[in-house]
Amino acid sequence: MQQVVSRYHLRYAAATTAVSVTDLTPYYPDQMFGLIGGMRGAAEYEQLIDYKGTGTAGLNVLTFGQLLVIAAIVLATSSSSRAPSRGETLMQIPLSDLLGHWVAIFLTIAILSYLYADNPFYKLAEHIFVGTSIGYVVVVAYFEQFKPNLIDRLTSPGLGSRASSTSSRSCSWRFCS
Repeated sequence: MQQVVSRYHLRYAAATTAVSVTDLTPYYPDQMFGLIGGMRGAAEYEQLIDYKGTGTAGLNVLTFGQLLVIAAIVLATSSSSRAPSRGETLMQIPLSDLLGHWVAIFLTIAILSYLYADNPFYKLAEHIFVGTSIGYVVVVAYFEQFKPNLIDRLTSPGLGSRASSTSSRSCSWRFCS
């Protein structure tokens, strides 16, 4: 696009997948006069020209699939509503586990919401994921590499005593007597 549009001053429009929209957005509206992004953009364009085609049909299927995934997540994590029969007890889930499950559900749905459009929930989930990943890597690197190989070796009380135990002479920093 940079070579053709800038050089020959052509008018250019693009219809791309949703993933490519963020790469092409800087070129709109200076070098491109139109940008149709993903299935949603195709459906909006079809609605604009009053035509029902594969964009609208594909968006309906995509929306149905996303709703199906959300329903499966909710059904899989919700507790049973039936009363226990005689001699049977319901499994009690600790509150911390239940809260963790619902946070995981929210973050999963927030990440999947990017398929529909870029939104604040996706950005929040993305930042939480990146921050948690970086924090995990830092903690693992500290406790498995830096602490045992550097800090523990530098602060161990036996570090200075090993050198003096090899000889019976008293030695200072440079001179031995």
